Amino acid sequence: MYGDPYHPSSHIPFPPNRFKNSLLSGKKEYGIALIAEVKPASPTKSGRKLSPYEAAEIAEQMVSGGASAISVLTEPTFFKGSLGNLKAVKESVDVAVLRKDFILDEIQLSESYHDAALLIASLTGKGLPALIETCRKLGVEPFVEVRSIKEAEVALNNGVDVIGINNRNLMTFKINLETTFTLAPQIREIASDKLILVSESGIHNKEDVMRVADAGVDAILVGSALMGGDVLEKTMELACALYEDDWRDVPSPQHMGGFA
Repeated sequence: MYGDPYHPSSHIPFPPNRFKNSLLSGKKEYGIALIAEVKPASPTKSGRKLSPYEAAEIAEQMVSGGASAISVLTEPTFFKGSLGNLKAVKESVDVAVLRKDFILDEIQLSESYHDAALLIASLTGKGLPALIETCRKLGVEPFVEVRSIKEAEVALNNGVDVIGINNRNLMTFKINLETTFTLAPQIREIASDKLILVSESGIHNKEDVMRVADAGVDAILVGSALMGGDVLEKTMELACALYEDDWRDVPSPQHMGGFA
């Protein structure tokens, strides 16, 4: 499989740390980086499949609105995502692209083009270190999602640079930002200054962004709040949430030269 010249894993890997560097650039520009998610549906919210063209068009609007990176759902059953959408988005934007799926097997990491891949600590269990190592071999940055300090310790002990705190309980699907407020300071105490900490789920408005920023996160991952209305306008609102001036007066990244 890995020797097939037509298989994505055989191509030259993307520049290392591109995902992390995109988030660092976004934080420097806006005070907090936004990972905007192309999210057709979720287990708690109905939706429809998007064509690759639609997914790419949405991602372009998100980048225009200030997204530092793009997350693309590829899980087909619950989220109506696809690898085709991931490929189309990767080809249409100039920021880092994260693949979001239930990744349990190393072979999934070589299925398509992406700069980073979501690894859910609670699902991967003891297989997490091996998946992290496979990511590195393929030139893919591991983005590890945690809900406990123990899971964070495993990620840190394996050299992960970007950790996400999921505010959604995957057993009950209930969302509580208190997860970030409690866990972020605990992770900061044991992590190096180089760690990028991301708050995921339950972020809907400027006030939510300000609250998780105060808890010590560097970035936010938002999907449903962006997909439910005017994508460009909502992306700008959340990307520029820490600006004191009205977000409508802040120039978009395209006018600033974008994020490398």
